[in-house]
Amino acid sequence: MHNDQIHLLITFTGHCTKCHRFNSAVVQDYGVLSMEQLETILDTHSYQAVPLQCKKCGTLYPAERRVYTDKIRNILIGEEKISYADMDTDEHRMLMEGHDARIQIYQEQEAEFWMIYTDFALSDWTRAVQELNKAEIADGLNAIDQDQPLRTDLHARKEAQKVPASSRSAFWKAANHTFVQDLLDIGALAWLPQDYAKQYGANRTRAAMMYFPIAEALEIKRTEHLGQLFKRERGDNDFWMRRVVQLTQAIQKQRVKYNELYLQADQQKHIIAQLQDRLGEAHQLHRQQSEVATHRSDSSRDPDDIRQIRELKSFITELKHEMKQLQAQIAPAEDSLPDVPLLTSALPEDRSLHKDDRFAHLKDKTVLILGGYSAKQVYNEYPCTILSHDGRKQDPDYQAYLKKADGVIVLTRFISHAAMWEAKEYVTLIDPKPACYRPETNLDLLLDYLNKAFSLEAPALSN
Repeated sequence: MHNDQIHLLITFTGHCTKCHRFNSAVVQDYGVLSMEQLETILDTHSYQAVPLQCKKCGTLYPAERRVYTDKIRNILIGEEKISYADMDTDEHRMLMEGHDARIQIYQEQEAEFWMIYTDFALSDWTRAVQELNKAEIADGLNAIDQDQPLRTDLHARKEAQKVPASSRSAFWKAANHTFVQDLLDIGALAWLPQDYAKQYGANRTRAAMMYFPIAEALEIKRTEHLGQLFKRERGDNDFWMRRVVQLTQAIQKQRVKYNELYLQADQQKHIIAQLQDRLGEAHQLHRQQSEVATHRSDSSRDPDDIRQIRELKSFITELKHEMKQLQAQIAPAEDSLPDVPLLTSALPEDRSLHKDDRFAHLKDKTVLILGGYSAKQVYNEYPCTILSHDGRKQDPDYQAYLKKADGVIVLTRFISHAAMWEAKEYVTLIDPKPACYRPETNLDLLLDYLNKAFSLEAPALSN
């Protein structure tokens, strides 16, 4: 086993937002590789955040950290917080495309970069030379055929001062070859400006990073890197750079806040899900009590049943109020619902039956579809009147359609929980009517389910 070999594991970790148990999961095991092989692989791989599944309660929830460990030495190499503020798919794709194209971009603009970077050095040759070390100066002198023994960094810098003006451009390019090659190999995504400033000097680090050719999508990264080098500078131009630093830091604070809100929203989802379960149980128990009560006259109804029904109604009202408050806190989560689907009739129709016969129980009925829509001419092919609503908001149309409909179809994958439970309460307690709750988007199939519900004279048919 060679010392330069490593067995890298990428692990996601985090606390469950429902039960708070700590979990971890290995998302990538590279096996044993040399450092050179690993650098090549890591340069072409990215690790988008994937949900963790809690080993205690089974909940899927957002990971908090990305951890890098060496299995051979059993040591932690590093870890980083996962920023969900940077999870925009298109933005990430553009960053990676810009990173992958860095060599081509550099080659296309190489001459222009070296001209500007050399002008920076020539404008104050004494200051520029002070940031070169003995090895760099030796490379520069060798490039202009002035190779000579150099005893110390100080001696080397004195010799560099003597380079004729006509040879300084070639000298500077050769002396900075290693530095510029580092910037190119690593790429702007992973530049370490403060480390470069210590190794190569703050002045030329700023100049090189400021003018280095990179993709447009990576310009925000350039600004962030440069901001780290202008925190304590003085002068008119430096004032504006410090202002950029302040704005960059403000953006970073917003990212941290977004991360916190993202995890809080996930916690609220679990609370709402629990309340919805309790509300469903309450609805079921209330429905059972109501069915028993319908077989009794008012004079023979048990007082305990009347009391339980009243308590259940009060409990349901409280749950609805609490759910609405929680739903308002995570309103942006509704944006994550899939787009409202266009209903299709992709399944072959039973040609032995005309639609009027096939959906006979729906004839002259009004059907409401919550969570999907189709063209009016498609609706006209059926013997019933079809209304549709996306279910995103419980607006006046939503309530009016529920009241007008003889039967309701709820597309469970495309409607918010709040809208679904509102519909369930209406068709179960307020105005009982046939309803079905389905994930499909085929109109013929959906109407088949509702037609069956009417034929059985059942108040509801669920998946």
